[in-house]
Amino acid sequence: MIHTLPNTIVIDTKAPSVVHIRRRYHTHISPDGDHHNDSVRVHYVLSEKAHALLYVDGDQVERTRESKTGFLTWNGMIHGRLQPPGKYTLAISAQDTAGNRSTPLPFAVVTVRYVVLARTRVVVKPGARFVIGVLADAPRVEALFNGGRHAFATHHGRGTVKLRAPSSTGVFRLYVTASGHTARALVVVG
Repeated sequence: MIHTLPNTIVIDTKAPSVVHIRRRYHTHISPDGDHHNDSVRVHYVLSEKAHALLYVDGDQVERTRESKTGFLTWNGMIHGRLQPPGKYTLAISAQDTAGNRSTPLPFAVVTVRYVVLARTRVVVKPGARFVIGVLADAPRVEALFNGGRHAFATHHGRGTVKLRAPSSTGVFRLYVTASGHTARALVVVG
């Protein structure tokens, strides 16, 4: 005896696709918790209602709710761990309820940075003033030089730190801190 099912069964084997996302996008984040460029957020549009999946250097870090459009956000974390300074490639994929998943599409390179000095070695005469450029997203940057001299840069961390070299010759360390992260430079006085 042959039984015929009354309804037609359709098997969906076609993966959804990414219709729109900003491509070749280069930016930076400083995920230090100071609310200045802590994450990157990018708008996407899919071909159908599906989950958008965000990958960072091949690791899946986000799965959105099913929708045709939305935002992907990366806060510098992979598997719950804050990533060190460096460049990271972001890719998007789409997955429907049937489990069909598109191939990840790279769309951005994001640089994680906290505080960067324009120079890591400064040569100066004894007692002379010098300036070092600082790039950070923190609203305040502190410099500690030669055992306790301080200088501050504001303007959202984009500025300079002005210091005076010690009167004695030698090699000294300069520590510049922004939101708990530190960059170092050697100051050669001679």
